[in-house]
Amino acid sequence: DDMEERDAHLYAELGKRRGAITALEWSIEAPNNATAEEKKLTDQVRDWVGMLTAHANGVDGGMEVLLMAMTSAVLPGYAPIELQWNLVADSTGRQVRVPHCTLQPQRWFTTSADRRRFLLRSEKNMVPGEDGLPPVMGEELRQLAWLMHVHPARRGYLARMSLARVLFWPYLFKNYSVRDLAEFLETYGLPLRLGKYPSGASDDEKRTLLRAVTDIGHNAAGIIPQGMLLEFQAAAAGTEVPFTAMWDRMDAAESKAILGQTLTASE
Repeated sequence: DDMEERDAHLYAELGKRRGAITALEWSIEAPNNATAEEKKLTDQVRDWVGMLTAHANGVDGGMEVLLMAMTSAVLPGYAPIELQWNLVADSTGRQVRVPHCTLQPQRWFTTSADRRRFLLRSEKNMVPGEDGLPPVMGEELRQLAWLMHVHPARRGYLARMSLARVLFWPYLFKNYSVRDLAEFLETYGLPLRLGKYPSGASDDEKRTLLRAVTDIGHNAAGIIPQGMLLEFQAAAAGTEVPFTAMWDRMDAAESKAILGQTLTASE
């Protein structure tokens, strides 16, 4: 969540991938050569899907919102959707149970000892480990209470298959470059200020001189005690090119990991 909030390029590329899914048309159809019973079941499922409600990321709606919630699994690897079953009248007036689907945070969950299934985090319950593995603090998911959409971007067990593990290094290196560029811009073009104090100066006088040297760079004014000297050396030199080159390179790496190409990425 922090990666997506703090990296605009990462957010935009994930939005493209989600939009490619949620923009597709969908329908519920009976199988080929369907029997009368299968056609009846298809109609029931179509009614059932049309009645379900969903809440995700502050948006309420139906199946479209549920699909949007499921695309939240692209980055972290899974999207936990809680199902609350309510009685609703269908097209025939019959009362049927239909779920209200709510996207819940991934941080609510952990994995079992063998890392093959999800558990709900708990400070009270312990789930025994299989094959001699240690127990895990959590509880098993209740049947028909969760729709757990899993998006396996990588091979391996549940904790290692998320796309976030691939994007972590480009994200980290890019943020180092952004931080270093901000520090560079703080001092670029500013002269080195060198303060000189006479022998025997007190600690208070030294602190006063240091404060004056620090403040004068941005305030373009300051005072120093008589007998002290303030010299301006050559201005800080350099260029932003190395920082932006790393930034652009990491943006391209993120685009490749998310979309498989950089042709649609912004320059």
